[in-house]
Amino acid sequence: AEHREAGKGEALVLEMETEKPAIDHAVKRFKMPESIKDQRIRYSLVIYAPAGFVAGPPISILVATPVSSSLDCDAILQALTPSEQQR
Repeated sequence: AEHREAGKGEALVLEMETEKPAIDHAVKRFKMPESIKDQRIRYSLVIYAPAGFVAGPPISILVATPVSSSLDCDAILQALTPSEQQR
């Protein structure tokens, strides 16, 4: 896991990729289409605390996507972290 500063908060991120194509259990668990079975999977876990971990409970997100997808920990954290323009 990697600790990151995220706006005024902080986050822990963990990303793993499978070495082999997806198995039936993963496809069913993450409600992915059957066509994903011949692709490798990336699991992205983001634990984000908007005001820091000591300030309150964090938000946890676990996403499974094909390795070729652009949805990864960086994209998830960017969506969770308000930009300076939104404040």
